[in-house]
Amino acid sequence: MKIAKNIAAWISSSPKRYLGYFVPVFKIRCDDTPYHAGTAFGIEHEGKRYMVTAAHVLDRDENNPCDSENELFVGARGSLTQIGKFDISKINVSASSPSARRPLDLVLISPHDVDLSDVFTHFFTDKQFDKSRLRVDLYVAACGFPATKNRANRYARTLSRYPVGYFGRVSTPAKCRRAGFDPRTHFCFDIFLKKVFTGSQKEIKAPKPHGISGGPVFVVHNFRRPMMHMMPKLRGIVVESAPEERAIVCIDLFAVLSQANFVDRVLYFAYGSNMAIERLYERVPSAKFISVAALSGYTLRFHKPSKKDGSGKCDAAFTGNSSDTVLGVLYSINADQLSALDKYEGLGHGYDRKTVPLITCSGEIFQAETYIATNRDPSLRPLDWYKEHVLRGARAIGLPSGYIASIEAVVADFDVDKERRMNELEIYSKNVPS
Repeated sequence: MKIAKNIAAWISSSPKRYLGYFVPVFKIRCDDTPYHAGTAFGIEHEGKRYMVTAAHVLDRDENNPCDSENELFVGARGSLTQIGKFDISKINVSASSPSARRPLDLVLISPHDVDLSDVFTHFFTDKQFDKSRLRVDLYVAACGFPATKNRANRYARTLSRYPVGYFGRVSTPAKCRRAGFDPRTHFCFDIFLKKVFTGSQKEIKAPKPHGISGGPVFVVHNFRRPMMHMMPKLRGIVVESAPEERAIVCIDLFAVLSQANFVDRVLYFAYGSNMAIERLYERVPSAKFISVAALSGYTLRFHKPSKKDGSGKCDAAFTGNSSDTVLGVLYSINADQLSALDKYEGLGHGYDRKTVPLITCSGEIFQAETYIATNRDPSLRPLDWYKEHVLRGARAIGLPSGYIASIEAVVADFDVDKERRMNELEIYSKNVPS
């Protein structure tokens, strides 16, 4: 019995080890008094430090006429400080179906005018992520700063911090679906207990969580190993409560950062020669294949004049006819390499970059960047090696035989520049990461 009590005490106090990793986030009323808007925590990911919170924490508060979107305040060195200028990285992952899709309620913030080391005492790193398979035998704790415990005095500039933890067992994926969330990117847990991390640390049954949106979620115990003292590890972020399911909804932070890896990345739709990963990788080494995708209302043409060789390059020509479709590849690339791709594609010199809606073969909807020709010459024909790039890409990703046949039917000119032809096609002898 004593051992069991020790285990219970260890579990219930374990999130307290991470105080200083997460902080309350505030907004300001018209009378210049702060009020609690949510919770945020610090992470170090791919060599960069971010403040992480739920995206809706930055939304404009309709009940506060003096609030504006993307306005937030935090405690820095004991004083209320506005983060006035910052970059936002969003995680661009769709849900399991077009009807259920929604943007992830998650942002990674990079301030320009505030040092995050003045906000957080520590930052979560990859070593502190829970990477196990989510099961119903895992016990988790969602931590944050409820609004009722974080009201500031009208004249106070130093804000109180009373963190709490909501404990519960991971729910089944079915419960998460009933709550309207995709289990591939979210998980839910059943609320059992609430603990206030004060001197008394009194446990009470939790009616409904308030104000902890954006707070970290830790895995604190595994019921498969009931007597093990487990070091708590970060797994998710609180985004919503589901009262009808008596559960808290969380984004699976490990899944979206490691599997999707869309932080500081953009989606790019390739429908011409860049369908061949070998060719795109030469230009953008960060390119990762996501899915085959379709762009409706467009048709494939080889009528974009090349500035280099005068031949015809691919264009997704708009028709507005829903029966017309351009097929291609949905890639993700590092955002800082998009400018390099712009240069390779000739942005502003015959191509314009646009955001277009795509549908994948699994029915998911994405918005992605692609290049559309601004100059067109229907009399042009592609060079043979360029057509070969397009065909190799189309065959490699398994496009329908009829679509491939339509590309094969395009008449191409033989390139008399043998050296150029050889240089273009030698990329297919190189190894390219999958």
